[in-house]
Amino acid sequence: MKNFNNILKKVATPICQRYGFVAATLLMDWHLIVGEKFAVICQPEKILFPSHKKSNGLLYVATSSAFAPELSYLEPMIVDKVNKYFGYKAVERLVIRHKKMPAPRKNQQPVKQVCDADRVRIEQQIEGIESPELKEALRKLGLGIYTHHE
Repeated sequence: MKNFNNILKKVATPICQRYGFVAATLLMDWHLIVGEKFAVICQPEKILFPSHKKSNGLLYVATSSAFAPELSYLEPMIVDKVNKYFGYKAVERLVIRHKKMPAPRKNQQPVKQVCDADRVRIEQQIEGIESPELKEALRKLGLGIYTHHE
């Protein structure tokens, strides 16, 4: 999956740059940049830079009118996250555009199950660990490893 993502980024970058994106990864990694909570309520549209520059741009972000005040309030934080992502001051400020946003997709992954034998095996492996925090962390790791998709 990582290879496909890399190929997609390489193919999409020139196209997105033509339409105002510094890199296609801004659009593709938006949820990583701003976090899932904000990625659901807003999406980047384009970055416009002063002529002959690739810094201090205006990042156009689409959101529904209900969330525009919150994004306006959090503008400094979002600008900071975007600039940290790029590694330089790519964006100076946001331009918030009101737009009807699609309803968030519900995560429809199948329910994950761990069979009883694997649960017993996990408990046996962590039996001698004294630290409750470490024991719980290892239990969760084990459950993640032994998860079966139904």
